[in-house]
Parts: sequence; C-alpha cells; structure tokens
Amino acid sequence: MRKATTSGDQGFNHFRWDLKVQEATPAVKGKSKTPASAPVLKYASKGKYKLKFTNGAETSEVSLEIK
Repeated sequence: MRKATTSGDQGFNHFRWDLKVQEATPAVKGKSKTPASAPVLKYASKGKYKLKFTNGAETSEVSLEIK
C-alpha cells in the first residue's frame, strides 16, 4: 500500500502515479535505537490493483491492471 496526497478542484482532475508501491517491511521485535528509515519503493508487479481516492468523507475507487 502507498499513500499519496494531492489537491484538486471541482470538475475533472487527474493524478499521475509513478507505478511504485511501498515494499512491505518486516515486523521489528523490541525497541530499536536506530531511526526509522524512509520507506522502500519498488515498481508495482503485474497484477490487478485498486486505487482509492478520498475527499473528506467521500471516497471513490477505480480498478487498474498492469500487464
């Protein structure tokens, strides 16, 4: 899962996705003294994805397939 924030106005809007997703990070046991690193991004693999757009309490979803 990856979250991105953008702004928009009433009417037609677009969002450009660079086809990168956040790589899953393994659970860490105990407390670590090292600072959290930036999330690792990789290109999305072939498959079906769902993009969810949220505006306040309203949401909409669109399906996308990478072949």
